[in-house]
Amino acid sequence: MQCRDCQRMTNVTHLCLDGVGLAGGVVEFPSAVAELPGVTFLDFYGSHNITSFPPGICARVIRLQTLKMWWCSVKSLPCDFSEMKQLQHLDVRDNPVDNLPVAVSGLTKLQHLALDEHRLTEFIEQTSPHILRNIQTIDNSGTGTSTLPPQLTNLHSLDTFYVYDDTINIFSFLQHHLVQAADRGSHLVIPPEEVLRGGQDSVDAYYSSLEKTSASRQKRGKMLLNGKSMAGKTSLGNAIEHVLREQEGRKGEERQTSCLTEVEDRTVSVEERQLYVGDVDL
Repeated sequence: MQCRDCQRMTNVTHLCLDGVGLAGGVVEFPSAVAELPGVTFLDFYGSHNITSFPPGICARVIRLQTLKMWWCSVKSLPCDFSEMKQLQHLDVRDNPVDNLPVAVSGLTKLQHLALDEHRLTEFIEQTSPHILRNIQTIDNSGTGTSTLPPQLTNLHSLDTFYVYDDTINIFSFLQHHLVQAADRGSHLVIPPEEVLRGGQDSVDAYYSSLEKTSASRQKRGKMLLNGKSMAGKTSLGNAIEHVLREQEGRKGEERQTSCLTEVEDRTVSVEERQLYVGDVDL
């Protein structure tokens, strides 16, 4: 394929060359690909002769959103790899890449990453937090995964983790590590303990039910305060409502006076009131 041929292929956005032997190695072919004006998806799966990138190629494919290089022979990603600012999906499984954390340091839109199991811990520990916080999907499938690193819980936006290996005690990992991630605000949905005890079929059914149903979130609640007369029930209720209004940012409703109760407003025994809690944490 010559550069002049690529320039005429103005409508090409996806290019898949699985296992294709590229004449002249990687130096010639990616240079030609860079002439495709609309390409956003490249797949070089199984192209073992790809070992490196020609100088300056990354700055010429700045529209690229997906790069799949599973089962190639890339030893090191180029220093200008982060020039591909639009890159969201990266697959470098089965490549002896030794500089992944540094190479992706500028890929602020990277959300989906496929890499070898033995490189996952290194990636999480050495990659900048501003990159990690965007990662939504990790794919370890097909890499001989045997363990799940506790560092996985540092990916606070992670909602999907692909792994296919019957030897992994996935349920133990969920119980001991991912629950901690959920407590820190991770997007991961953790099945209840009774679902985990039911095994893989139970977990599959649980996640299937989440996809078919939509949960509703109530932003209002009822508060009952029980106590003797003049114990401070109404004053406490006023103070709680005041805090909730402040946290919700409804400044126009903030009280300008004390939360203490006037004599005529005092209640006896039980006080009931409706609260708007919104999205604040109590």
